Parts: sequence; structure tokens; C-alpha cells
Amino acid sequence: MFKLFSKKDKNAWQIEMLKNVFTAMPTQYSIYLQQINEGLIKNILNGLGDIPGYKTISYHPDVARKYEIRNEEISVIKGVKVFDLKSSRFIDLEIYIMSGRVSGYVLHTNTKKIEIDSGKIDVSNVKKVKIGNKDTEALQNILGNIPNEISSMLDIQDTFEIETSKGDLYTIKDLENGNYIAIDKNSVIYGLIHNPYEVEELFNNKETFFDALKSGVFNFTDYINNKTS
Repeated sequence: MFKLFSKKDKNAWQIEMLKNVFTAMPTQYSIYLQQINEGLIKNILNGLGDIPGYKTISYHPDVARKYEIRNEEISVIKGVKVFDLKSSRFIDLEIYIMSGRVSGYVLHTNTKKIEIDSGKIDVSNVKKVKIGNKDTEALQNILGNIPNEISSMLDIQDTFEIETSKGDLYTIKDLENGNYIAIDKNSVIYGLIHNPYEVEELFNNKETFFDALKSGVFNFTDYINNKTS
């Protein structure tokens, strides 16, 4: 459990929470822990921005310049839960990334007073989602015209772009519990398994994938059962 802090250290528990969360995440998120450890956060402010409950992070300039990635799209890290001792339940935490740096966060709770247990963090469904881009349109451009028989098997309208070790992928089928089938811009098909983390190439082109779906050679239920059993 987080130690008690004085009023002048009002940012301390929030910084510690973020550190513990990033420590629990897969290594692809370690850059954000690194920048916090190097002193990125100068202050954490309430009530800025249009998102209810959003906490804005201000930076120490030298560290901010080191980690800045200009023109990078805003993204949000979703699928994180932290345990609140006051309410005895897990609450959702979303962390925002802007220009390559941690820019703010939201704890989705209606309770004003919370006490976070650093030993209870769930990142089993963590994913990084870009905001404001036209993911569905981009995916449809990749897929092209596909038969209704195939499109009815997929989750095209619910797609989002996700950063992986194989590059940026678009989800095309939600296998639940943080597992997905996804496609890249070259139409290569991947399986995304969250525990243990794996990005597996399944088909090197969409046409072969569609044929396998149509013939029953590839079945979503069988695939996820084999990967998680």
C-alpha cells in the first residue's frame, strides 16, 4: 500500500501509482517508466482539459525535450485497473500519451477520496489506442471489398490501431480477454495473445486468411482455445 505523504508532496502518490503501473506493464511500455524515473513530472494539475476527472501533467523542460516525439498522434493506454482500498474494488485507469510523453491520466471513479493499493494492479488487458484517427476507414482500405460472408465474421466497426512488436496493427476480431486477430498495412494477419504476451503471424496475406475462414480451416474459437488452454 502507498505510504502517507504530506500536503506538499501531493503529487507523490500519483507518481508512485504511475511508476507501479508502468512497472507491471509489458516491456514495450518501459519508456514511460524511464521518463518518469528521470524526473519528467513537475506537477500534476486538476481540472484542465475537457475529459472529466482528467489530471494534467506538467514537465521539467530538460527531460521533456529528451523524450519529445514531434507530430506523434495522441494515444491512450487502456485496460489498466488499480485497486481502491476505500471502495474495495478495482477502478479503471487510463493514461494519456502526447508527443511521446506521459501527459495525463484519468481514474474512472465517482469517489472523491481514494487509497490505491500498489500491490493490486491488473494490466492483463492493457493496450495503447490512438485517438482521433479514422481507424475504421483505414482498415476498410486495407481489407478492400470483401464478401458479406467474411465481413460478418469480423469486428470491423470496432477496430482500433494498436502498437506491437510487429508494428502498428488494426484489430479485426475480438477474441475477448485482451486477445485479438489483427492485420497490418501489408495485409499480413496476426494473432495477438496477451498472457503470455505474443504477436504471432498467422497468414502472410488476407486472401489466404479469407479462404481459410470460408472453408473452416481456420476457426477463431479453436485458435484461442489452443493458445490459452
